[in-house]
Amino acid sequence: MKVYVHYEEGSDESLHKTLKLTLPKKWADKETNKVLDLFLESYNAKNPGNLLEMGSVHLENSRGQKMSGQDLVKDLMNDREDIHVRPGAPPAHQEAPAAKEQKSEAQTNEGKLRCRNYGCNQWYLEAENGPEACGHHTAPPIFHDARKGWSCCAKRVYDWDEFQQIAGCARGPHSTVDPQVTFAASPTVAAADAAEAKNPGPVLKSIDQFNEANPEAVTAAASAVQTLKVSGQKCTRRGDGTAKCTNKGCQRDFVVAENTPRSCTYHAANPVFHDTGKYWSCCPGKVKYDFDDFMKIAGCCTGYHQDGSGEFDNPESLPPAPPTNS
Repeated sequence: MKVYVHYEEGSDESLHKTLKLTLPKKWADKETNKVLDLFLESYNAKNPGNLLEMGSVHLENSRGQKMSGQDLVKDLMNDREDIHVRPGAPPAHQEAPAAKEQKSEAQTNEGKLRCRNYGCNQWYLEAENGPEACGHHTAPPIFHDARKGWSCCAKRVYDWDEFQQIAGCARGPHSTVDPQVTFAASPTVAAADAAEAKNPGPVLKSIDQFNEANPEAVTAAASAVQTLKVSGQKCTRRGDGTAKCTNKGCQRDFVVAENTPRSCTYHAANPVFHDTGKYWSCCPGKVKYDFDDFMKIAGCCTGYHQDGSGEFDNPESLPPAPPTNS
């Protein structure tokens, strides 16, 4: 999910900021304060003279709903929505209706057990359980094409609510034992399983078994290595004597004839994108949340610009820069 967080208070546009955040799926169940904290960290780093503090500002979505900070992202933020940072303390947290309903249900069913018989799923008290207490099905549900039903009964329906209303075909006591089979195999799957059992076909060998039996065979990995040795990196030189640098974190155009051992400042290792943080693995202390800030992280190595021609030689392994707090 992507959200656009804006701070546009006051007439001084130099203090305004928009931060585009890509939130991982697991953040749907996190509090909105986590999103605000990310924004404040990025904003305050750029505006030390106008620091925004947690507790003195709050988030508000495009529908005008103010966020307490304890609200969940999934309840008050939508994909690609504009979220605004507003002055003032966040409002008091109010429990979502769904959470209240779950709590009410838990209180109502306190001390009860849940029946696991096919088609039942009701709460019951063991003291009230008996030989005729549960109306249930004797075999698992089956879903084939768009039809739904129970494999112990002939009735098939298309609507989910109608499926749940199909009356059980047997009576007995409630049970907390999970059925061994959750779903019945569809006719297509059952036919395929029967055909495979009748004719299992050839036994597939593992890659290791193949390599042991064919030591001289050309593997995909060996072929790729050989190709790289022969072809190398794609050359970016142009007819006008310029080229595009292929060093990590550089990507600048340069004049080939003017390339020197100190022309390029670049990174020695690959970028890392984790949650909403972005950094270079050779500079793990420089984590940025805004993509533009990430692109401005200075390189930790100096050398030739590379253009894929093989003419310029930089060390293959360079020591990473020491972690910093910047």
